[in-house]
Amino acid sequence: MPCFLDFEASSLSGDSYPIQVAWSDARGHIECHLIRPEADWTDWDEHSEEAHGLERERVISEGVEAEEICRRMNAVLGGLTVLTDALSMDRFWLLRLFEAGNRMPSFRLADITPLLQQRLSLKGEEAQARIQALQSRAWRNVPGHAHRADHDVAYLMELWRLSGEG
Repeated sequence: MPCFLDFEASSLSGDSYPIQVAWSDARGHIECHLIRPEADWTDWDEHSEEAHGLERERVISEGVEAEEICRRMNAVLGGLTVLTDALSMDRFWLLRLFEAGNRMPSFRLADITPLLQQRLSLKGEEAQARIQALQSRAWRNVPGHAHRADHDVAYLMELWRLSGEG
């Protein structure tokens, strides 16, 4: 099974920063961490908080330092291509995290959508319609709080599984 990654963030603005990250390994194990904000990471949006349900105070008190998370991610994901469903945003937050951790990622991110299309042997509108149907099923099949990084990684894993059913 491919590895998957998802971030939750302080907002969707250009000043946003990652507050939670989760990833899966090839065996399907999910690892998830709150990320302690850096001193200059002050952007916060109440609408984003409503979506993910993570309060800034909790992220500050329970979050792990960026350097430690970067070390762990590189140890587990090094050399791999990790799939995400929001490539541009997840790449932005990944780079913010690794910059704060004074590291470079030893893995790369890729968009899951083209791989789903290939896996389904479909193109264009037919592929979009089939993927949307699978997305709906995957969301229903995964219990928990949507817009939490670990839940969203479990959703991506389920989406991948469903796409292989033929």
